[in-house]
Amino acid sequence: EVLVTFGGTDEKNVTQRVAGLVLPLLAERGIRVSIVTGPGYLHLDELRRAIGNYDRDQVELANGTRRISEYMARADLGFSSAGRTVFELAMMRVPSFILAANLREESHTFASEENGMIYLGRQDRTSDEEIVGALMRLLEDRAWRKILYERTARWDFTQGRGRVMAALTGLLEQDERP
Repeated sequence: EVLVTFGGTDEKNVTQRVAGLVLPLLAERGIRVSIVTGPGYLHLDELRRAIGNYDRDQVELANGTRRISEYMARADLGFSSAGRTVFELAMMRVPSFILAANLREESHTFASEENGMIYLGRQDRTSDEEIVGALMRLLEDRAWRKILYERTARWDFTQGRGRVMAALTGLLEQDERP
C-alpha cells in the first residue's frame, strides 16, 4: 500500500499531481493507494473527479482524518512534503518520497536516504519523470526498499517528551545552585 499525503492545506495541490502520476502505475500492479488530505485542502472536488475512475479497492480518499497514523501503519511506501510528517513516517517505518512544498521546507535535512527517505527536491522543481522514476526504482528493487525500511528503524521518537522535560529540569536545577 502507498500513502499520499501533503499536509493540511496543500496549496499547490501536490496531492493530485502525485496521485495522477502514481495511481495508474500502482493500480495495474494491484497496489492500493491511500490519499489523505487535511481539513484545509481546497481541491477536494477536483481530486475526487481525478480518482473517480478507480475502484475503492484500488484507492481510498480520506479528508480531514484525525488518525493519519492508521493510514501510515498500513503503508509500505509514502509520498509526503518535508514537514513534520516525515518524522511520523520514519517513526512508523514507512520509507517515503519527499517533495518539499516551499523554500522553508527545502532547508529541512531529515528527509534523506540515510534516514530511509528519498528526497526528490522542491515540488515545483521536480519533474514528473523524476517522481515516476524514483517510484519505479523502489517497486522493482526489493533489496533497496528493505534497506530504506531498515534505516527508518534507528529512529525512536517515543521518548522525546521525556528527554525534553529532563533537559529542562536539568537547566532549572542548574539555575537554582549557588
